[in-house]
Amino acid sequence: MKNKRAQIILFGWGHISKKKKSEKPIKICEHCHLNYLYLTRVTRWFTLFFIPIIPYKSNHYLLCPNCEFGYEIDEENVEGLIQQLESGSDQKSNKKYVIWNCEYCQKEFTSKKEAEKHERRCKQNRRESWFRNLKEDLSNLFSA
Repeated sequence: MKNKRAQIILFGWGHISKKKKSEKPIKICEHCHLNYLYLTRVTRWFTLFFIPIIPYKSNHYLLCPNCEFGYEIDEENVEGLIQQLESGSDQKSNKKYVIWNCEYCQKEFTSKKEAEKHERRCKQNRRESWFRNLKEDLSNLFSA
């Protein structure tokens, strides 16, 4: 009788590698407030015996290295964003590279200063509106 050997091949997918595309910080992390978001390329791999073999998906993110919170960046905006970071300027060009969003109204900006200024105003307006609504609700509650 011959000895039969069982052969096992272990394969999987979902291994993730991260590589910073720029060392310049972009914006403070809104989640942990401890670190800055950096432009990062995230690649998912097919693995064989736990060794990454074939990349099958790659995306770019503005990612916090501390808490891994971030935003996905459209592929058409990545090259322009890299050029903008390398040149060190926030100058507007013919093509609009959107990298800043207001947390409250999702309005898009190309400049960090403009976005932060708008976000502060938007936050204040939302707070004032919330208090105004609360005051109206309380007055309606107690007037009845």
